[in-house]
Amino acid sequence: MVPPGALFGVIPTWIGVYLVSTLAFGIAGYFLYQRVFRLVILGKPSNRFDQPVRRILGAMPYIFGQRKVLQRVSIRRDRAGLFHFFIFWGFLSFSFSYFLFIFLDVAWRPLSATVLTDTGVKIFVFYLDVLAVVFLVVLTWAAVRRWGPTPRRLSFDLTQGKEAAIILALIAMLMLFTLLAEAFYVASGGTGPHSAAPIGAALGDALVGAGIGVSLANGLQAFFWWAHLGVILGFAIYIPLSKHMHMIAAPINFVMRNLEARGTLSTPADLETAEVFG
Repeated sequence: MVPPGALFGVIPTWIGVYLVSTLAFGIAGYFLYQRVFRLVILGKPSNRFDQPVRRILGAMPYIFGQRKVLQRVSIRRDRAGLFHFFIFWGFLSFSFSYFLFIFLDVAWRPLSATVLTDTGVKIFVFYLDVLAVVFLVVLTWAAVRRWGPTPRRLSFDLTQGKEAAIILALIAMLMLFTLLAEAFYVASGGTGPHSAAPIGAALGDALVGAGIGVSLANGLQAFFWWAHLGVILGFAIYIPLSKHMHMIAAPINFVMRNLEARGTLSTPADLETAEVFG
């Protein structure tokens, strides 16, 4: 997505983006500290920073390979792990695009093309556009599976509660706003590698055919671009408050896991003289 012009015609876009992002990530960090790290540091100290290479390499199959969610996959009976794997890698793809096209391009617009080249941006934008549509299909399937006829393991409050609905809605909004921002960018006469998005370009051409004006298209492109950023930042604040905190906690747990053999207990150095245990 191409960053719009100055906010209200006065505030440079990069200033607005970095101000609201700093505020949002600061709030998210505060919630994460209060709900997780503050409690962790109250416990007994344990050296979980030793052997960093072994820790990181050992965690890779679980973080990026999603080994835990794929270990019980069945094409016929249980495909949830495959969809979780797809959503995870789609999330990584869009996260990288946000970092590149929003947080970097807003400071210097040609930066993404400098990093990826124009051809690379076209390919990446094409991929993201198609992925957004596939995401919407998968999210629809996930909603039907949770709130329609469901298997017994998905018929509990944890999977059918409001938190699951909020997450699905936020992801769907991100995908829709991506497509709409691209569509109005094309409708406003935008050119360059970002106009290569197939779905966005088709919607933009349809809007031009419907007679939308350049000024209106510019305004709506800016609206959906900022709305998209707002959803991203809202997502960042909401995650530490929800069960989806595992998106942050799980990778940390895998890296900081106990490297000793399972069941190994540490023996206190002063066991014979200690009067208090635990």
